[in-house]
Amino acid sequence: MILGDKFRSFASAMHEDIARVRQLSSLLTEVNLGATAVGTRITALDGYGILLGSLAGLWSLRRI
Repeated sequence: MILGDKFRSFASAMHEDIARVRQLSSLLTEVNLGATAVGTRITALDGYGILLGSLAGLWSLRRI
């Protein structure tokens, strides 16, 4: 094995890792906003829904 082989194998591993991070990065945008009884807002403060709506718009989050 020569030095160039080591660099190629390192580059290959980096490309695979970058692809994996790109593939999974959408999962990092999911935020558990719990604190209410399964979305009923029974225990939520007044304005909770409005606040979440404005935060979702601010961060370009999508509803799921």
